[in-house]
Amino acid sequence: MVRLPKVLFLMLMTFLAGCGESEFRIGFSAPLSGHYAEMGRQGEMGVLLAVETLNARGGIMGRPVKLIVRDDEGTRSGAVKADMELAEADVCAIIGHMTSSVAMATLPLMKQHGIPYISPTVSTPHLTGIKDLFFRVQPENTEWAAGLSTFLFTHTDVRSLLLAEDIDNSDYTFTVNDAIATSFQNDDGKIIGRMQFSARDNHWIKQLIHGVERTRPDAVVLAASAHDFAEFAKAFRPRFPDTMLVMSSWAVTPGMIKQAGQAAEGVISAISYTDDNSHPDFLDFVKRFKKRFGIRPGFAAARAYDAMLVVATGLEKAGGDPDALPRNLAPMLKVPGVTGTFDLDEYGDVKRPVYILKVENGRFRTLEMP
Repeated sequence: MVRLPKVLFLMLMTFLAGCGESEFRIGFSAPLSGHYAEMGRQGEMGVLLAVETLNARGGIMGRPVKLIVRDDEGTRSGAVKADMELAEADVCAIIGHMTSSVAMATLPLMKQHGIPYISPTVSTPHLTGIKDLFFRVQPENTEWAAGLSTFLFTHTDVRSLLLAEDIDNSDYTFTVNDAIATSFQNDDGKIIGRMQFSARDNHWIKQLIHGVERTRPDAVVLAASAHDFAEFAKAFRPRFPDTMLVMSSWAVTPGMIKQAGQAAEGVISAISYTDDNSHPDFLDFVKRFKKRFGIRPGFAAARAYDAMLVVATGLEKAGGDPDALPRNLAPMLKVPGVTGTFDLDEYGDVKRPVYILKVENGRFRTLEMP
């Protein structure tokens, strides 16, 4: 019997415990602290539920899934640090990130380490139609932005908009408001102002309020996180009770409504997700999520669950070979998502229907489609 030196034995055991052998190691990188933490925590719960469900069914091809979680802090530098740690942990794939600008910052890291990223929520058009290691289960934001603009013009009396955007996630916020502005102006609507701010500036809400007072728009469109949108809504609503408040999909979370309280009532948004979906798979997901975590899931949780299913489907297509995973992710057909089957195109992008939402009685309600 040949005995291996202790150091070689430990190295062998580390290799065998890695992504390609006894278990599949999957990374999750998202903001679990800071302003963007609610979306990150929802995403973490969604992917955790997916991993637990897979493991209860025997894992992927008989191998268990191990989830390794890192906090990207919602910053570019935090994301690079988190993903370096996940690369060193020998993960097959990283589920993340949750914000567009952070995802853009990690593109060189994807290429360097050859690790595929499957984002639950990133929707910037800057990553559309590119064959790379980035994949997503959330559609490009210009699709819902155009639908939202059309709805405002055809189903409300809104004819003028003030647009506002957080520069700290500009790859998302700028592109969202660009699409809204283009569509609204094509419908003969008027953009009477566009304001940019950093939510890290303690005076940003006061500055936006002054902008509304100066321009007097029919509606204010705010592209910001759930936390920041809620804080603005609380300051905005008492002063402008008759001005419509519109939010980007970034803020469509249960926490936004809880934080904003009455100020959230009547807020309009658009997203490729609806909380009152009657699909049997969605109802089952909501039931299991509430039982596991005691709260109702938001879109970030559902999309993170879907992202884990993309990884599982890709590994099965790849015959369990992590090195073959990227080329088996796109095009991908028939992923059994929580709101029904979906697929990724050859570029790793996805198409989904757009829903117009309104906050009524503390819940997101789906309105008539435009």
